[in-house]
Amino acid sequence: MLIINYLGRFFIMVAFAVLCLGLWLWLSGEDITQQGLYLWPMIELESFNYIKNAMEKFDFLQILWNDYFLTYILLPPAWNGLITLFIILMLNGGILIFLGKFRKTRRRFKRSK
Repeated sequence: MLIINYLGRFFIMVAFAVLCLGLWLWLSGEDITQQGLYLWPMIELESFNYIKNAMEKFDFLQILWNDYFLTYILLPPAWNGLITLFIILMLNGGILIFLGKFRKTRRRFKRSK
């Protein structure tokens, strides 16, 4: 249960990092009404190519890339994609922390006097 709790906390920290990235993009003057598919390569082309090639190399990751990541994160405007990613990560982290709260309690036998 401890690993589930830490994984949930990790998801929440990544969600806040995504939120900070969105604020940084907005405050730096980038056009966040553009699609994320065009904004990400403009900012960091090398990481975009790395992720894209890694996702397209394997069939099961290609389904994830085409059906979910591309559709819901990269094709809408960048602000919408970042907020969607933030909400997904926060929900997953919250659920994992909730599930990690329940620990097994040890049964203690009472001594008879």
